[in-house]
Amino acid sequence: TSWMRSLDCSDIFNEIQRNTDILATTAPDLPERHRSLYAVFEYAWQLLTSEQQRALRRLAIFEDSFGAKAAQQVAGTSVVTLGQLVDRSLLLKTNEGLYRFHNLLRQYAIDKLENKATHDPQSNVALAVLSLINGRFDRVEELAQELLTHATDDYNIDKGFGLALLSVIGGVRGEYEQSL
Repeated sequence: TSWMRSLDCSDIFNEIQRNTDILATTAPDLPERHRSLYAVFEYAWQLLTSEQQRALRRLAIFEDSFGAKAAQQVAGTSVVTLGQLVDRSLLLKTNEGLYRFHNLLRQYAIDKLENKATHDPQSNVALAVLSLINGRFDRVEELAQELLTHATDDYNIDKGFGLALLSVIGGVRGEYEQSL
């Protein structure tokens, strides 16, 4: 409410879209985990298993609702894990049987995906897709190179995806010979 005295609603909305740090308090009578939205998310994150954390990171590539089959195929997430994330109120299940994130929680999960120190190949694929959607072509190229570097053999699916990404980036940049 203190922001309402100095900013109008549209300015507050824009600031939240840019950075959730505006949603914080310095009230000394609140536990640290309740002083900001980021702290609430971080506290909830620490309570997740590593499998649930991995699923939440990977699922963040879905900008809108998604089904259980898409979650399994794209993010390697089981129906059991989806149910656990719904039980923890980290995903919402719609009346149509689809799943979705709250936008602020999705942004937190994207940050976790982008800041993961060591990516497993499937997380790199998810991050590459998200980066491609967002037009971050240098990041796509970096992730494609990482997929190629860590591919174990010539017929590895991660290597194929890395090569496909480099081809797409070459085409976007007008480097048609190189993309072939």
